[in-house]
Amino acid sequence: MSTTINTADARRLEDNFAVFQGVVDIADEFVRGSRLRLAAACAEIAAGCAWRNHPGLFASPRLERVLIELGRRSVPAGATSVARRVSRTPRHVLHVLSKARAMGGDSRFACRWMRADGARAHSVAITSQLGAAVPQTFLDSAAATGGEVHRLDDDSCDPIVRARRLRALAERADFVALHVYPDDVVPLLAFAHNDGLPPVALINHSDHTFWLGVQVSDLVVQLRRSSIPLGARRRHVNPQRLATLPIPLPVPRRTQSRAEAKARLGLDPDAVVLLSVGTEFKYVPAGGTGFLDLVLPVMTAHERAVLLTVGPRDTGAWAVARERTRGRVVPLGRQEDPAPLFEAADVYLDSFPFTSPTAALEAGAYGLPLVAYCPYAGDAQVLSPGAPGLDDSVCRLEDANQYVETVSRLIVNADTRQVMGERARQAIEHHHQGSGWLDRLSVVYSVAGEVRPRADGPSEDRFEADRLDVMIDRLYGVDADAVGRMIDTHVRPLPVAARRAILRRMLRVNRSFSFDLFLPAWLATRLSWRPPYWNVIRRSLARSAGERHRAQPCAST
Repeated sequence: MSTTINTADARRLEDNFAVFQGVVDIADEFVRGSRLRLAAACAEIAAGCAWRNHPGLFASPRLERVLIELGRRSVPAGATSVARRVSRTPRHVLHVLSKARAMGGDSRFACRWMRADGARAHSVAITSQLGAAVPQTFLDSAAATGGEVHRLDDDSCDPIVRARRLRALAERADFVALHVYPDDVVPLLAFAHNDGLPPVALINHSDHTFWLGVQVSDLVVQLRRSSIPLGARRRHVNPQRLATLPIPLPVPRRTQSRAEAKARLGLDPDAVVLLSVGTEFKYVPAGGTGFLDLVLPVMTAHERAVLLTVGPRDTGAWAVARERTRGRVVPLGRQEDPAPLFEAADVYLDSFPFTSPTAALEAGAYGLPLVAYCPYAGDAQVLSPGAPGLDDSVCRLEDANQYVETVSRLIVNADTRQVMGERARQAIEHHHQGSGWLDRLSVVYSVAGEVRPRADGPSEDRFEADRLDVMIDRLYGVDADAVGRMIDTHVRPLPVAARRAILRRMLRVNRSFSFDLFLPAWLATRLSWRPPYWNVIRRSLARSAGERHRAQPCAST
């Protein structure tokens, strides 16, 4: 893939990197000054910046080093902790999540793991549930194995307090699986001391973004092959610390025939239903061909075709597409249970420009033929579908015309649909269900029990800006208010004196935070009104501060 990018894209990535490094500077300053709670808040802000506004990094040795030093000072190991505890056949597994949700690949992965591996006890530790109810499926899945669910933030938002609680739970487990958000600092604080811990495996749920955890994980578990080169080159993870575990899937049980499912959805039984499922942002064009550019020629050529999309809402380009096809493009928005749609579908189209691999696997488990547009090369292959079971069963097209021709052929040829769908179903069953998946899990447990050094790669951050970095930045959107909101979120719970200490330093990095943070809570409440142009002011201040900071030499580059 070409490394040539335009000046505006490069400048935005440089700005993101400068802001990130500036916040890490502040966190490091507070650690060296033994102001540990303030350091933790700044580390949370830095991690959130890197996840949401891509900084030309996929891991930060520098921020992880700051967090590990902070963890060693603030989260002591247990009194009896002497040596690292390893077992190739753990009896008690602790799953760590940032938030337990009814939907989401990380939550479903953890619950399915617990249900499939019922011979062991499985407990759950949630670092940031933020007052939301824990879905019943977590409570039931853990209880069925003799485990428990622990909400670490029930009475404290302090990451150091939550890290101490996580540490205590981990020291009683035989294996720790991290299913955490990319910016969750709690595991790094909790596991900064290696002694007394069981093996810690980070499940790489977000292999295409920045994330924390390289230096506290004994094993990085990949869900698909395409993420391995990126992990080695941009996260500097030693191949000896890598393992692969397919996404666990239940065997789908049809409740109705395809014709019955179509009828219940109000569709003509003779219609050929194309289905695509993904988070809405995965369909937003990133400076080139978009999903609708690929499928509208198909819809124009085939009057029998109906396209159902879960994720995109009936607005903007999607509403225009619905009108152009006289209602045969149907954007459904978010759906809690897409099972009836899988039952009605004839062909599955992967989302683009970014893949939805779990949804593609679920479609293949129903015996649907799988088609994906895959124009990416090199590291950017993480934007395309890939997983055991998908690697050899997805029909991958690198040319838009070939994509249109292939989907058209599937629309008119039911036998081809049947053959391709059955091939996908068998491959997914072999890797992702039943005994096949449990065999691969046993390998992960065994490999994690081997003692190996954790730290890999450089000690400082190395900025890069290639086409993949630009794509990630565009896919997640340019959010001028994101840094200010993160500062607000992590600083507001602190006492006013602590807030002021952080904000005075933040002024040299980013000024888009709420200035009422300088005030006592009672006064800020009275002055809570904001003029309609407040966000414009915030963005202007943030931009000017970022430009000044970028102009200064950075010690970490």
